[in-house]
This record gives sequence, C-alpha cells and structure tokens, in this order.
Amino acid sequence: MSRRIIRPVPNETDLKKYLHFRDDFVGGNRDSTRVGERNWLRTAITGAATDITDILAEAGTNGVAQINAANAGNDSTVWSQWREEVFSLVAGFRLDVRIKGDTTTDSRWWLGLCDVRTLVPIAARAVEFAGFRYDTAIDQIVYGVTKTGAAAETTVSCGAIDAAAWHTYSFDMPVAGTVRFWRDGVLQGQSTTNIPTGPYVPLFGIQSDAAVAKDFLIDFYQFFAPLDRG
Repeated sequence: MSRRIIRPVPNETDLKKYLHFRDDFVGGNRDSTRVGERNWLRTAITGAATDITDILAEAGTNGVAQINAANAGNDSTVWSQWREEVFSLVAGFRLDVRIKGDTTTDSRWWLGLCDVRTLVPIAARAVEFAGFRYDTAIDQIVYGVTKTGAAAETTVSCGAIDAAAWHTYSFDMPVAGTVRFWRDGVLQGQSTTNIPTGPYVPLFGIQSDAAVAKDFLIDFYQFFAPLDRG
C-alpha cells in the first residue's frame, strides 16, 4: 500500500486561488441547533434531532464532539453547512476527517459532501455523495463512496470500524475523474466511476436502527479546494 505525507500547500491562504475550510470542534457555538467554529446546522432527517455532546478531555485530541442519534429506531440527525460550499470536485481537492467509531451496532453514519442534506446517502437513495459511510445493515466496514444516484455508486473498503482508536479518513482528486481514498495516510483504493458533479453541502450525520442511542466522535473536519476566481 502507498503512504503519503500531507504537507501545507503553497499559497493556500490566497482566497483567489484556494478555499481552505476547517473545523476543530473546540470553539464556536454549542446551542441546541448549531455546533463548532463553523456553526454546523442541526437537522432531523427522521425522528427527533439530537444535540451533540462535548468531550473536552479525550486523549490525543484538542477537544471533540460526540455526534448522537436518539434512542429510538430510525432516528437520524445530520449536521451541515447552510450553503453548498463546494461547487464541484476538481483536481487538487482534498477532504480529511478524524473520527472514532464509538458505537458499532444497529447504526449508520456518513461524512463528506452531498447534494441533499435531508436524505441519508445509503446505496438505494437518489443522492450525489462523495465521502465515507458506515452501515451495520451491510457489514462492519467503513467505505469510501462516490455516488451519483440510486444504486449508482462505487465503494472502496477502508477497513473495519474501530471503536477504540482514532483514524483519519481522507479522499482527494489527483486528476479529474479519479477519487482516491486514504486511512491514516495509507491508500485504500480509488474510484473512477460514479463521480458526482455537485454542487455539494459539507455534512456529517448518524442514524440509529434500534431503540438505543448511537454515536461517533469527531475531532476535525477539513477540506482544501483550488479555486479560479479569475
């Protein structure tokens, strides 16, 4: 397998050329409908919307958010940006999320970019999605996913879910039409089919499949996108 070292990109702070979006989930809002430095908006997809839980003393982090689903079957909550912040995937794009699985039964969660915030991006759902998905209705594996519609998706295994350790999941587009998926800097595989066209809403969410509360932990979410403002 390949391993990569992520280095700062030259001129990444030049807003004519680059967009660098990031949230460390330390400061920012902590009210009932917003979270993080980027004011992620809470939305109930099914059932009751559920607030996050602050965890400020997690080893190896700078403070994290626990993303929760309520203790009723099929309840799901998504946290998203209000606007479609990413217009398209272009060569040079990269997204990174650092998470811990925490609960690993009767649940599904997803992180990445989606064209519709109010639908869970499972295989049969007619949405566009690029990111990572875990679904115990299928197996215990985290998958990198590129998706253009109902049953039109490509998946790459990124290893078994881990409830005990933190992992950084990343995807990037080295050239147009190719999306590579990484776990802790190790290449897991790539997709050259079912690449969505956007625009996209940055988001993450969780759904419970049982009458038991479910959660995962998130340490940071960031993406880097080249721009052409002329």
